[in-house]
Amino acid sequence: MPTVPRAPGARIAANLAAIRVLRELSETGHAATPEQQRTLGAWSSWGAVPQVFDESNPTYVAQQEQLRGLLSDTEWDAASRTTINAHYTDPTFAAAMWSGLADLGFTGGTVLEPGCGSGTFIGLAPEGARMTGVELDPVTAAIAGHLYPQATVVAESFATTRTPAGTYDAVIGNVPFANVTLTDPVHNQARHVMHNHFILKSLALTKPGGTVAVLTSRYTMDAQNPAARRAIAEQAVLLGAVRLPNGAHQRTAGTQVITDLLVLRKRDGTGSAADLDWERAEPADLGEGSLRINTYFQQRPQQVLGAMSYDAGRYDSGDLRVTATGEVAPALEHAVRRIVTGARAAGLTHHPRDLTDAERGVAALTGAQVDRFVGHLAHSGGQFTRRTAAGVDEVLEVPRTQQGELPGCWGCGTGSWRCWRPRPPTLTTPPSWWRSAASLPPATTPTSRCTGRCNGSPSGAPGASIPTPVPRSWPRSARR
Repeated sequence: MPTVPRAPGARIAANLAAIRVLRELSETGHAATPEQQRTLGAWSSWGAVPQVFDESNPTYVAQQEQLRGLLSDTEWDAASRTTINAHYTDPTFAAAMWSGLADLGFTGGTVLEPGCGSGTFIGLAPEGARMTGVELDPVTAAIAGHLYPQATVVAESFATTRTPAGTYDAVIGNVPFANVTLTDPVHNQARHVMHNHFILKSLALTKPGGTVAVLTSRYTMDAQNPAARRAIAEQAVLLGAVRLPNGAHQRTAGTQVITDLLVLRKRDGTGSAADLDWERAEPADLGEGSLRINTYFQQRPQQVLGAMSYDAGRYDSGDLRVTATGEVAPALEHAVRRIVTGARAAGLTHHPRDLTDAERGVAALTGAQVDRFVGHLAHSGGQFTRRTAAGVDEVLEVPRTQQGELPGCWGCGTGSWRCWRPRPPTLTTPPSWWRSAASLPPATTPTSRCTGRCNGSPSGAPGASIPTPVPRSWPRSARR
């Protein structure tokens, strides 16, 4: 795989070069040549160089101007939001994870990578793995698509992904982590933080008996509140975990953060017991102070790839430090082999199976097709149904006087959908899509608040904005 530059200036230059190639590919509609793929492969997003978006920093003014000229406003906003969690994975770590998955019994099948970035895990996938990546940043998703055209790369937030439960044989990747809660009415009703939400949703989309191997924040294991770990344990058995040291991701991602590799097996109804010793995070004496460390690592220090210590920090805030005692990549390989050995001994290898009809009825989720969005209405056999947020088509009671009228609206909705004139193209828009869009009849460009009425507009144009209503302050006597 191409080498990612380490110096901030070199990273920014490589990213700008990749965007220029992406623009050229978008304009021509051609597949990337090997030389162009090498340029695209040096893309590392902006997690390691967030300063390029700091307009008060004079160091990268010229690069900011170039980037502004290459990205639309929407793409600029999306790129700037990735700086908190766009940290890519060292290929040697990804290779060790794939090796462990193969040793557990994976020989091929459907594999999901949530938050796939530019596709490190996709590029290292073994033959037989049919990869699907989900990536929030549209530029990064487009780069991954050109680097690995054999894979399916979807440019969307994983929180909005609507894929049927039990779709994938396995999940692998480095989930984005931040103390941020995403709205997902199906998979995050408990309002877990981003990294735990991604893990729980990944498990829901995995077939029973399938494997989930992900790098995540250490706080998945060490958080004082065990709610996320309990939710994970309800869906999966923890086969094992590995704690990576500070600086393990410095070369590739430019971060000193501590991460954990979790290897989970989706429960398959065979009665496999939960490993409750990883539910708790208890105080551990680390010399100069104590911190909450998951009991799994306290009882298995060999799974920590370094020496744990207390780091007082500048303001004595106290944080964990894991200092590597050797090369991380080979140590990770050995730790993963220990997990595989234990899983084989317990009979918990990779054996995904399809959902039963009963399981599918409970866990069905809405698909990604336009005609299956949440709220979709259908009419069949004299019965009306409505798609819920959980993907279930529930019976919709329609008054008898409207039962003849409602089906006639189906065609109106389809026709009006085709009338929207798309927004101006961006560098991430496939040329084939715009060629098709050019044949559509002229129409308006949708705005954020199209009302469909004039509202006193001098031009009389429909879709004028209506001022946001001002809340009234009712007299106390009127309140009930």
